[in-house]
Amino acid sequence: MINKIKIYSRMGLEHGVLTGGYLFPEKKSDWYLISIHTRDTEEDVLCKGVFADVLPKIRCKGYVSVQFWDILETHLTDQFVNRYPEYKLFDEDDARKIIAFIDKANAATANSSLVVHCDAGISRSGAVGTFACDYLGLDYMTFKEMNRNIRPNVYVSNILYRIAGMRGSAQKENVEKYVDESVWL
Repeated sequence: MINKIKIYSRMGLEHGVLTGGYLFPEKKSDWYLISIHTRDTEEDVLCKGVFADVLPKIRCKGYVSVQFWDILETHLTDQFVNRYPEYKLFDEDDARKIIAFIDKANAATANSSLVVHCDAGISRSGAVGTFACDYLGLDYMTFKEMNRNIRPNVYVSNILYRIAGMRGSAQKENVEKYVDESVWL
């Protein structure tokens, strides 16, 4: 059962992981990682390469990697789309993948942590972390004290809450088919 959620920037998490967990407080218990990245390249995906070898050594029990940009739907002007044709907006499939991972991680281990990272550790990871806090019924004030610098992306938040059946949606959508995209160590 997940009892703590910690948000990291990419650099903060890389530093903690590359030191073999020496400077990474989450290594004291089992933890799960939601890795958010902008591009789907080897150097952008934190869970590939050297990290894939280190994560199990510092008690990471599983991770899911999700690629989307830190933008809102309102940013998608013709000028933006023409300048950045490779953009990836957060969508319902991303939300289902994240919710399925949270469900599986929450059921897997007692007294574990959820670590969420994106480039800055503010907006995308803030949205996912805040959602996970609500979804799991954790104390928001404790979460906020541990993650003071977050400013959740409202577009990401709205999709997560809608797919989970929270905040006015009639029922939770079936997210089970997305569990297999996560990696369990």
